[in-house]
Order: sequence, then C-alpha cells, then structure tokens
Amino acid sequence: MNSSRKHHLKSLMLSIAKGLLDEEEREHEMKKKRYMAETCTPVCMPRTMQELQEQCKEIHCNIDKIDEERYDLQMKVTKSEKEIEDLKFKVQDVLGKFKKPVLKKVRMTADAMLKALLGSKHMVNLDLRANLKQVKKDVKEEPRTTVNDDFLCPVVHIATMLVPFFSTVWVKGMSKVRGISSMLVMWLGAVILSRQ
Repeated sequence: MNSSRKHHLKSLMLSIAKGLLDEEEREHEMKKKRYMAETCTPVCMPRTMQELQEQCKEIHCNIDKIDEERYDLQMKVTKSEKEIEDLKFKVQDVLGKFKKPVLKKVRMTADAMLKALLGSKHMVNLDLRANLKQVKKDVKEEPRTTVNDDFLCPVVHIATMLVPFFSTVWVKGMSKVRGISSMLVMWLGAVILSRQ
C-alpha cells in the first residue's frame, strides 16, 4: 500500500470518528435536556409566605431523597471497588506472583553500603578487625616419643596391604563390611603404643 492511499484511509477514518463523536455529543445533550425537564419543574414564585414554606419543604425533601440515593450509590461503588481489588489479588495468586527482576551483583564494602543507605550521616567505620584484641599464644614444644623404626616399618607395610582388602570384603551378597579397616588401624595403634 502506497503512502497516499494510507493517508487517504487515515483521513477517512478520522472523519468517520469525528462524525460519531459529534453524534454522541448531541445525544448526550438531548438526554440531559430531557432529564432536566422531567426532574426540574419550572419555578413558579409563590405569592404567600405559606406557599413559599411548603415549596421549601418539598425542595428539602427532594434534597434528602437525592442525598440518600447518592450515599447508597457511593457505598455500592466502594463495595464493588473492594471486590475488584480482591479479585485482582486472587487472579495474581492463581497466575503466579509477579516476576522478581534479576538483580545485578554489586561489590560493596559494608562502609559503602551504609553510606549509600544512610547518606552522609554515616561516620562509623565498620573495620571490625581493628576492635579485636591482640592475643599472643605461646606454643610449647612437647618432646615426641620415638617408636622403634625397625618395628614400625613392617607393621605399616602390612597395614597398607590389608586396608584395601578389608574395605572391599563382601559378606554373602550383603553390604560391605564397614569398620574393619578402622578396627585394623586402631589395633595397629595399640600395638605401636604397647611396644614403646
């Protein structure tokens, strides 16, 4: 479709829409005039004081009725607005919560974060390591007891050969025997300590 045809169609649509709006406005004015003619009777000025008081009473009664109707309509509107809000929440629960936006990772120190949150009021330094006490620990060297290397070498050699064997033993299709290797290590430790 070329541009002149698009322009022609656009102007045609605008003219039709303008005609519809004018017609709707005329209809609205006619309805307004009919309503005013029905509800507001032409004012006739009373000649006596009693007629004037009666007319004032009628006007006040009409005002009270209209005010009651207005209040009832207002209550209906507020009730329907509450129902609409409740239904919106229910729809949101059924369809799922709104998606949380993916937050970017920002490297910030604790000081920078507090400064961003509290503004220039933040003057406290959060260097918690500065507040710690310095503790000096005296390390005491205990003399180690030596084990006879001649005895230890064959025992360690046997243990390294037996540990894989004991850790993979199967008992009649049941689970692996556990704890045999740890029992072997404990036994070897007891033997080593008894030799000292």
